[in-house]
Amino acid sequence: MTKKSLSHLQATIPGFERVVVGVKPDGVKRALVGEVLRRLEMLGLKMIAGKMLVPTIFQAKGNYPDITTSDGHEWMVNLGRKTLATYKETERDVVADHGTNNPEIIGRRVYDSLIEYLISGPMVIMVWEGHLAVSQARALAGATAPAGALPGTIRGDLSFDSQVLTSAQGRRSLRNVVHVSGAVDEALQEISLWFGTEAEFNDKYIRTDHAAMFGQI
Repeated sequence: MTKKSLSHLQATIPGFERVVVGVKPDGVKRALVGEVLRRLEMLGLKMIAGKMLVPTIFQAKGNYPDITTSDGHEWMVNLGRKTLATYKETERDVVADHGTNNPEIIGRRVYDSLIEYLISGPMVIMVWEGHLAVSQARALAGATAPAGALPGTIRGDLSFDSQVLTSAQGRRSLRNVVHVSGAVDEALQEISLWFGTEAEFNDKYIRTDHAAMFGQI
C-alpha cells in the first residue's frame, strides 16, 4: 500500500486521473454493487480503494458544495432552476407539488433531500484510477436523472427515476444508483472526505490486460 509514491499508471499513462465512485443506498439495496464494479472494470479503470459505510451528516454535506458560500448557494439555487425547467418541459404544475415556484426555496428542498438520501443507508465508496478517469466514469454513469440517461449507461440501464416522479412522491431525492466526482479537483477533495488526508491505496498491482489496453503489445 502506498500514499505518496507514484502508482504504475500514474508514472506511465498520460492523462492519469483518480475518481471517486459511490454506489448510493438505492444501488446497495438493489444489489447493484457488483454490476457497477463490473462496468467500471470493463471500461479499463483500476480500483485502488473501497469500503462500505453509512455516511454521517458531515460526510453527506461534504459530498456537495458548501451552500453557506456564494458559489455553493448558487449551485443550490441552480438545483431549483433545474427542477423548474423539468416541470415546464413536462407541463406539470410546480406550485401544486411544492407550494412555490421560487428556485431558492425549491433548491434548498432538493439539497435537503440529497443529504437525507445519502444518510438513509449504506453506500459503497471507491477510488478508481486510469486514463481520463473522471470524464470516463461520468460518461459511463450517464445523465443525473435516469429517465434522461442514455441506454448503455449505468443510470440509463438500471434506473428510470425523474424529478417529476420524485416531486410527486413527496419531494424525495433522485434514486440514480451512483455518485461520480465532477472534476479532478473534486475527486481529490472527496478522497480526503471519505478516506482521510492520509489515505493509503492498493495501487501497485498491474491489471493483466494493461499491455493490451495501452498499446504495449
